[in-house]
Amino acid sequence: MWPSQLEKVKQLHSQMLVRHGVMLVGPTGGGKSTVRNLLQRALSNRHRKGAVNTFSLNPKCVKLGELYGETNPNTFEWTDGLIALAARQFAKEWLIMDGPVDTLWVENLNTVLDDSKVLCLANGERINVGHGMRLLFEVDDLSQASPATVSRCAMVYMDPVDLGWQPFVRTWLCHLPRDLPESGRTHLSALFDHSVDRGLAFVKLYRKHLMLPTPELSLIKCMCSILSALFDFMTKHGGFGNPGEIVTSVRL
Repeated sequence: MWPSQLEKVKQLHSQMLVRHGVMLVGPTGGGKSTVRNLLQRALSNRHRKGAVNTFSLNPKCVKLGELYGETNPNTFEWTDGLIALAARQFAKEWLIMDGPVDTLWVENLNTVLDDSKVLCLANGERINVGHGMRLLFEVDDLSQASPATVSRCAMVYMDPVDLGWQPFVRTWLCHLPRDLPESGRTHLSALFDHSVDRGLAFVKLYRKHLMLPTPELSLIKCMCSILSALFDFMTKHGGFGNPGEIVTSVRL
């Protein structure tokens, strides 16, 4: 585990002990999902009698009625939404909102984020949320969040600059084909350490964006995908055999 990730895991755990609503804030590539998964695994291993379960959804990919519930205009029958179903069925679970915070849907959770922890539905029903349930929001920014929502949640900010590209590359190297000799992995790691920071600085200085800037980690992922495709081709056509093939074939 990377030291910066370990520190964020500790921060997330300490905040979840204080508040039942926590926001993981930061741009893409900061490791929000990884930190959450690490804490979930750690708590599950610690409390073996009851593993930590999660219910994850993107609030922006469904309609508001599908999120909280709605009444059929023809039959006047009420149908629970995803959040209402989770609140009814689970007492100890992490409800993860992995998507942009929007006032259209997040304001309805203010009563849940209060100390009363009550979910108020449009049909007048009130659902008491279990004391073991936690609400986690994974968001890029809080530009659309109201002060009422922000004041009810704990915050853990994660910056991709703090994490860097090294953890992703180290993980990628571990998942390369087994035919790749250890000397080849070592050489690839040295090439990344020697060239990536210089390349990112060059791109940042001289490129002209036609649209929104691309995150640096996305560039690294693209490069690793190209190299993976090259290694798959080499594996299908005779394997690596000679470790010197990596040295002569790869130039970053």
